[in-house]
Amino acid sequence: MNQIRIFSILFFLIFPTGEIISQTNFRCENAVYDQNIKTVIFHRNETDFNYPVINLNTNEQLQLKFDDLSADTKSLYYTLIHCNSDWTPSNLLPIEYLKGFAENPINDYQFSFNTLIPYNHYELVFPNDDAQPILSGNYLLVVYEDNDIDKPLITRRFWIVDSKATVDAQVKQSTLVAMIQTNQEITMTVNTFKEGAAERVSMYISQNGRPDYILENIRPNFVQNFQLIFNNPRILNFPGGNEFHYFNSKDHENAVEPISSIEFESPYYTFKLISHKDESYFPYSYHPDLNGERLITAERVDNPDLEADYVYVDFNLIFDKPLETGDFYVSGAFTDFRLSDETRMEYNEKTKSYSLRLLLKQGYYNYEYVFAKSINHLSDNTLTQGSHYETENNYLIFVYYRNPGNSYDELIGVQVVNSIKKL
Repeated sequence: MNQIRIFSILFFLIFPTGEIISQTNFRCENAVYDQNIKTVIFHRNETDFNYPVINLNTNEQLQLKFDDLSADTKSLYYTLIHCNSDWTPSNLLPIEYLKGFAENPINDYQFSFNTLIPYNHYELVFPNDDAQPILSGNYLLVVYEDNDIDKPLITRRFWIVDSKATVDAQVKQSTLVAMIQTNQEITMTVNTFKEGAAERVSMYISQNGRPDYILENIRPNFVQNFQLIFNNPRILNFPGGNEFHYFNSKDHENAVEPISSIEFESPYYTFKLISHKDESYFPYSYHPDLNGERLITAERVDNPDLEADYVYVDFNLIFDKPLETGDFYVSGAFTDFRLSDETRMEYNEKTKSYSLRLLLKQGYYNYEYVFAKSINHLSDNTLTQGSHYETENNYLIFVYYRNPGNSYDELIGVQVVNSIKKL
């Protein structure tokens, strides 16, 4: 065992996890802390479209991918932090929730190949021989530089579930008259594993896995034997929103809808998207989407992870005059559904539109325009796109249990339910 790992174990034995987080520069949420870090993708190591949830004590793994556009090769490390259901640190020591080492290096990286914009591509797959969670619950993956947790690059949320409860859930048109055309309502039955669990069970629901559209700490309405019944239309309601906009930047030689034109000014290609306008009054029209996700891909390459290039993408939203109460932002999985100065759109008086240019890796992207009073307020994705009960959405349901003898929240059930199709 090397000296770095020995120090790591001793460090975490002396200082509780919560104290570490309170003294560091990262947050318990999906975030990127360095502008050179791009295209962070984190999911179960099976397919391109899933959520970072795996079962305890199985061979299932998670995969993290990201690019570094800086010129140098970094010495990167990662650690896993156990959190409560509300994403506060659980105060457990790493030796209580982790088999292996508290921190480990990321050694899997390659240089981009034949790209106009050079980058280093990193990958991490875990659990592995070095780090294996042994408790269920919420976890935070922290990637940092130079073996210094005060130099974070990436944080990512993930879940380890110990399936002790099953969830039977349905999504339907809202039964509230005021929301019947705009909202989706969820009803659920949770089959628990022991009597009296109702007082110690809580539930969280997220629309399309986004961190800002969440119903938190939901309690059951009724208890019947070992079943917890959740049926409260005033609480279990989400605006349906609309299907996401999309574009495909995989081919820089051909501009296909919704790409209006492609321009080249060395070393960047610029993909200009067709302009959107206020569509809130349009009737609902279904088109398949990825519920905000993306797929990295490029024409005429063998390995998009290493050969897809970085290109500029110009977004444009037509609006007669700027809104004084807040700003528009471009949002999607590629922004972590977070509001930031980087994703805030600027208003142009000459063109009567909001615009934004982002540097993105080639691929197929979902996105939407959201409005917010500031980056610290909840965003509204219905202002220009409307909200419809027919919209296709995924809902992630998390069931937590706090055992009286434990100081942390177990994750005892996870279910993904779709508003129009069976998954």
